Amino acid sequence: MKITGICLLLALLLCLQVGCAEKKPPFSAPAALYAEVEAAAALPEMIAVDGDYLLAVTGIDPEEAESFVYALPSDLGPEEILLVLGKDEGAAAEIQKKLEVRLEDRRTDAERYMTEYLPLLQKAEVRRDGLLVSLLIAEDMEAVRAVYDKYP
Repeated sequence: MKITGICLLLALLLCLQVGCAEKKPPFSAPAALYAEVEAAAALPEMIAVDGDYLLAVTGIDPEEAESFVYALPSDLGPEEILLVLGKDEGAAAEIQKKLEVRLEDRRTDAERYMTEYLPLLQKAEVRRDGLLVSLLIAEDMEAVRAVYDKYP
């Protein structure tokens, strides 16, 4: 009887572990997470930019990253979604600093030149989830946050 109970307990624990694994966030796959954000937030038509642009605009060398997705609106609007998976904790910390500078620069530019974008940029954020660092500038930030928040 004890063996049956132990087997049932182990089976239950295995089921719980498999159930939790299915809810694991796609924070190790920027492209998958971006697809969720894009669908949820009704972003304008976005174009992907390459590593040269990433380096020029943010100072982040693509070599610091395992992978990244950087999308800007094709109409040159204020939205900007950048998801960078750092190679390690140190790289992620450096990426976070650079993205915080990027967001502050965008806010400063809006204060000086494009004040109509300031409300959108004020609710934008840089967030870090493990090795993934994200710069999130979108009209519907609530929808963007909801994508991230659905993963514990």
